[in-house]
Amino acid sequence: LMPVFLAGLLLACQASEKGEQIEIAHLFAGFKQNTGNLVLVGLFYLLASMAILLFMGATMFLTVGSSIFALINGGSTVAAALIKAPMILGVVGLVGLLLFIPLMMAYAFAPALVVFHNVSPINAMKASFQGCLRNFWPFFLWGLVMLILAIVATLPILLGWLILAPMMSAMTYLGYKDLYLQQQNHFV
Repeated sequence: LMPVFLAGLLLACQASEKGEQIEIAHLFAGFKQNTGNLVLVGLFYLLASMAILLFMGATMFLTVGSSIFALINGGSTVAAALIKAPMILGVVGLVGLLLFIPLMMAYAFAPALVVFHNVSPINAMKASFQGCLRNFWPFFLWGLVMLILAIVATLPILLGWLILAPMMSAMTYLGYKDLYLQQQNHFV
């Protein structure tokens, strides 16, 4: 349901930009506008995330399992197994990250495109991916900064997210406007 709540925060950003008062009701505004398509964006993101995590888990299980099997059968030493395990985890983690980056690119602006332009979930995710790809380095830098801020926000028992979530929503709204509205005053 995260895209539904994000849509509410994006609508709050739009209302604030128009000089309107932001209210708690804005948080739930995504439940009144394009809810089905927003839920589908979340479902697609969830399924893709689960597929990536399943791939990573299966890869780690098979590779680490084969090292343990070789150790048990005498084909490997404990030292060799201890050296391989961190390398395997590092490679699988890197591959997982490389798979998550395009997924995050597809998700980044999809809720905004759905809620503001009634774009279908698949087309919104394609347009989000294309927008991020055209602006890869700013998106990459933004992602690194957000990762650091997310770690910091998580440290005080997740309380930092009370500040970071609205801040990220505002940045997403501004990024959406820059990518999709600046050139033609409407989304094509």
